[in-house]
Amino acid sequence: MAQSLSAADLHLIPLARGLAGCIVPCKVDGILASGTLYVAIMDREGDVARLAESALDSNS
Repeated sequence: MAQSLSAADLHLIPLARGLAGCIVPCKVDGILASGTLYVAIMDREGDVARLAESALDSNS
């Protein structure tokens, strides 16, 4: 699994509006562990969106 996830240049993590805080897509942990870039398309209240924002803040 790690090899297939790290083979991608970019991952897309979509989550339907209104599901933030209810679920986290199962592929998120693997994507984060692989260190591959990702685009999260979801409400800002979700856990994945908060992770993305905190990563941006720490790289600034």
